[in-house]
Formats: sequence, C-alpha cells, structure tokens
Amino acid sequence: MNTRQLYVNGLDVELPQLQSLLGISGSYGSPATGLGFAGIRFTGTSWLGPSGSDGYADQQSGAHITGAHAMPANGLSTCTSGCTQFEATRNHWVQMPAAVQVSAATGITFSGNTFSELGQAGLGVGNDGAATASGTGLGAGDITITGNTFTDIAGSGIQVGGIQPDAHHPGNPQMTNHDITVSNNRVSGVGTDYKETAGILSTYVTNATITHNQCDHLPYDGIDIGWGRGINAPGGSQDYVNRGTYAYQPVYSTPTTLKNNTVSHNLVFDTKKAMFDGGSIYSLSASPGSVISDNYMYGNNHTTALYLDEGSRYLTVSRNVVQDAGNWALTNANGNNHTDSGGFPTGYHQLVIGSDSLCLDVYGGGSGLGQRLDQWPCKDTAGSNQDFTPR
Repeated sequence: MNTRQLYVNGLDVELPQLQSLLGISGSYGSPATGLGFAGIRFTGTSWLGPSGSDGYADQQSGAHITGAHAMPANGLSTCTSGCTQFEATRNHWVQMPAAVQVSAATGITFSGNTFSELGQAGLGVGNDGAATASGTGLGAGDITITGNTFTDIAGSGIQVGGIQPDAHHPGNPQMTNHDITVSNNRVSGVGTDYKETAGILSTYVTNATITHNQCDHLPYDGIDIGWGRGINAPGGSQDYVNRGTYAYQPVYSTPTTLKNNTVSHNLVFDTKKAMFDGGSIYSLSASPGSVISDNYMYGNNHTTALYLDEGSRYLTVSRNVVQDAGNWALTNANGNNHTDSGGFPTGYHQLVIGSDSLCLDVYGGGSGLGQRLDQWPCKDTAGSNQDFTPR
C-alpha cells in the first residue's frame, strides 16, 4: 500500500579524518617526561593509509610493505620457499600508526582511560619513527599503562616497540625501549578491520611486564611478544640464510634489545575468531630472561594456546592453565630455524598436552613428533616440574 510517506531510521554517522589524537615525543637527549593521563576517552580517528597508492600489504601484527615491488617473472618456481626480492623489503616494513603515540619519552602514565572507535592501533609506545606523527620513534622508557579499556579498535589495542633495525640494534642506546608496564587493562573486540593484529603486541623491548590483563573477543592472538623470527639474534638463522635475507642485512653478533620480559597472570579467551596461525600467547625470537607464567587461556577456536614460534629461545614457560584448545603448546622448531638450538630433546618440535592435564610439565620419556607430555594437575604435586624451559 502506498501511503506517500517515507520512513527513515535516525542514524548518527561519523566519518573521521584525523589520524592521531595525541603525540608525546621529545628527543633522545631530552625526552618528554613526567606526564599522566587519566579518565579520558580517546575516540574518533581514521587511518587513510590503505586508501592510498600503497594499499595495505600486511605481513603480521600491523606491519606492512610500502612502495612498488615487481613480482619475479618466475616467482612460482623460485619463490616456493622464500623469495630474495621479498627479503629485500623486510627491514623497511612499516608499522601501523596508533591513535595515541608515545616515543622519546620517560615517566608517562595512562590509567583509567577508554580507547574506542579508533581506525588503527589504539596506543602506540616506542614504535618506529615512520609510525609516529613526530617522526621520532623508539626511546620509550618507564611507561605505565594500567586500568584502561580498549575496545572497538581497527588494529591492536596496545602496540609496544618497533620492528626496524634501530629497534633491535639501536644506533643510539637512548633509542632502546625499556621498562614498559601493561597491567590490569581490558582489551576486548579490537582488530575489527585489520584482523592479523594482536590484542597486545610487544616487539623489541627490555623489561616489559604484561600482567593481569584481560584479552578477549579477538580475531587473532591475545598477547604477542618478540619479533624478527630469530633473524636478528646472534649468529642469525640458517632458514633465512637459505632465503637470501642476509644479502640485505648483516648477521649480527650481539643480542637484540628483546630480553627480561614477563607475561603473567593474564586472562585470554575467545581468540582466533578469524585468523589461524598464532597463539593465545605467542612469541618470536630469542628473549633471554623472559617468562610466560600463570596465565589462563581458553576458547581459542581449537587453535594453539602457547605458541613459541621461530627463533624462540631462552625463555621459561610455567604454571599456565589451558582449556579448550586445539594444541595446548607448540614450538616451531623445524630443521633450519634453530628454535630448538641449545637442547630441545627430540620430539619437542610439537608439544601436545593431554586433555586431562591442566599444566605444562617437562618432557616425558618419548621422542616422537607430537610426544604427549607427562601429565600433572595444576598444583605442586610431589615430583612434578611444571616448567617448559627451552634453553
């Protein structure tokens, strides 16, 4: 029936154009210092980079390739296991910018704030210069992020550290990202557009503490630590020798800045709603003195809970509780990338925990791929050793 009336639902439509809301940045010799932000709602940004000529050629956790790169004419035959032309781009990958940015700064606190309706990463701390409005990256120290809410964000909720060479082997020691505390935050429903981004990402950082956070309803990982797949660790990686990476960068003889980090007492659930290859908690590269402990992970859509990916070494994983996972723990220790160098027993290329076990225990007696570990309840049972410690 034609009533000659038009019914329109009332809508509030916002089309943001602003990329960054707040930038805190000094210089390496004179960093911004002593600022606190509490009870603020950060909202209403966009990131128009993907609409430009570069598009968004994503790699992992918001890192992407920019510029034009020709595809090899015989790529289908020469790039079946790595491609030298691709490796040439690796040190030039660019991070996704954050709505709130901190670099070349010390003694900065964010507490009790809300980050929502943001078109890129929420809070970026010590990211590369290319990801900051100031152009000065890295150099973040003594930063505290506590009691905040991150929700309805296109990328990661919290993005700490850089990925380019100065992040892992800084030309100036004052560039080193250090002493970053991320505690008691809720990160829920982020990665809405860029689904390969983690709830919390921490790359090359010294003394990061990620504790008592809740990460839930995420398309990819809950918490990611590390970067670089062992490429930049002392001695490099044979896998990336084979791929031709070191034609474009040195084989380093000194450690990276990734060390002494703690991921503990976090609640991570309802992850991997869109992506697959990762973990509820995920690590990359050598991280001496680092610990992943006392976390509770469940509901990851039958994927891996604790994933120690390429180059993960010198960290301790203990007293974690995993429920409803496809793999409770996995280490990517193939014959070339040396994740297991220094003493993984044969059979620890894939760790499988029995469905009636609550905690990771040390190795059992077998040596086959996917060897089932000894099973102990998640308590200090006599004779149990609830540590998984790759050395």
